[in-house]
Amino acid sequence: MYVQFQDFSFNAAAKTRHFYGKMVYPNRIHQLPEILCIIDGSLELTVDGVTEVANKGDICVITPFRTHSCGAPVSVTAWQLIVSLDFTEEFLSGENLYISGTKAVFTPSKALFDYVVESFPEPHKMQYNIDSDVNKYRTIKSIVYAVFTEYMRTVPKRPIDFNHNALTKLLIYLNEHYTENINLDSVAAQLGYNKTYLSRCVNTIHGVNFRKLVNSLRIDRAKSLLSSTDFKILDIALECGFTSERTLQRAFIEITGTSPSEYRKSKKQSND
Repeated sequence: MYVQFQDFSFNAAAKTRHFYGKMVYPNRIHQLPEILCIIDGSLELTVDGVTEVANKGDICVITPFRTHSCGAPVSVTAWQLIVSLDFTEEFLSGENLYISGTKAVFTPSKALFDYVVESFPEPHKMQYNIDSDVNKYRTIKSIVYAVFTEYMRTVPKRPIDFNHNALTKLLIYLNEHYTENINLDSVAAQLGYNKTYLSRCVNTIHGVNFRKLVNSLRIDRAKSLLSSTDFKILDIALECGFTSERTLQRAFIEITGTSPSEYRKSKKQSND
């Protein structure tokens, strides 16, 4: 599983990506709401271990802190929108932040689907500081509001899961402390949970152990530094919370299937 915390560095922000052809979106979790709009073809979406099929005309809503993956072995055209929580505060805030629907895929009205298709931002990856662009802010806000209104009206809510509450608190804590010398004992004590219970929650819901969960956050940071800086790999390892270059190498290969140096080389080549 890949743990990713989107860092927009400002409020009212959004990222989009358009998928064409075959698609593999590996198992991951992040703290921001996500919308997938299926323009053509179909894909399989798995959220918290439950797999659904999304077809042309369907919209997928993935609420925060849900483990999810998707793939289209044949062909799909899909638009992805990830937004900061500013856009969903009417739906996802306080205790409601932990609530998701009983399913992620729903078939919207034709009017809503057509509106999303017509209003969706240009087809490439981007990041907006929408606070400074009123038109873009209104466009993204209207899409999110319309989709969440119909989704929450037509899909029953799943009751708040105490296990997910514990995991959400864990993920928020790890996001702030993953570069430190932490372990399951210290984190469980800090959060006020029994370490066996916390470990069982992580394994049951996300299918990984505590060590890999922490390393996923560290590797996400390492990937960013490898692609955006010329820092030595040892310095990156220490910056991300690893005790040596060797431990970074081992964790990096375990999670990504490649070494840090190979990853950096591939990123450099793709940018040339």
